[in-house]
Amino acid sequence: MQDRNVYTIQQLSAFSGLTVRTLRHYDDLGLLPARERNSSGHRLYSRSDLLRLQQIMFYRELDVPLSEIAEIVDDPDFSLTEALERHRKRIGAEISRLQKLIATIDTTLHTVNQETMSDRTNEELLYDGFSKEQIEEINAEVDLTYDPAIVAESRKRAKVMTKKEIEAFKIESSDILNGLIAAFRRGAAADSEETLKWIGRHVDTINRFYTPTPEIISGLGDLYVQDPRFTEYYDKHVDGLAAYVRKGMKAYAESMRT
Repeated sequence: MQDRNVYTIQQLSAFSGLTVRTLRHYDDLGLLPARERNSSGHRLYSRSDLLRLQQIMFYRELDVPLSEIAEIVDDPDFSLTEALERHRKRIGAEISRLQKLIATIDTTLHTVNQETMSDRTNEELLYDGFSKEQIEEINAEVDLTYDPAIVAESRKRAKVMTKKEIEAFKIESSDILNGLIAAFRRGAAADSEETLKWIGRHVDTINRFYTPTPEIISGLGDLYVQDPRFTEYYDKHVDGLAAYVRKGMKAYAESMRT
């Protein structure tokens, strides 16, 4: 009879929601090695492996790179109990922030419906729940990365977009992302005709807000791997996608110069 505390990779996939391919990738990296294999050579996992995978997924939620996660969970001083307490504290803080954002939405809906926004206090309530640190980081990023004239032009064009144009923009952006993911998974080179086609469409969406020069396009590519928020946007779909898009942006920028 099979040990109830031993699980196949298919069971682990069903429990966690991660694909078998992802679990095999974690095994290959040494991040989640199978403790043994059955007579057919299939990976087998223990209860402790399930808990280890939970920690990996927690740290991925916090945008910690896989290489750093391995160092954390393999540290001889690593304590599962202490790690869970830290995760609980972080998640509790995030829940509080999200609850405040929900309250902000409710306040805004009430204000819009009642048309009572008449003083500065009500206006400030529109932004309650957005962390001060995040706002400062966004402002600093814009100030350091973009020319003020570009920022002004981008905001001007965005302000006059209709609801229909915004929805079309979202659909186009989603199509581009899916196209890049497909190219990456097929192993297409970052400077291949297929990938550059999607990068070109991405540049076209940027062009709706301001005219991107080769230098700007190249700089945006760097930003995709330097800014954790951009990296997470791409890598949450496929690990390494942000770096792939960066290479594509660099190649596209170079093609504009020739």
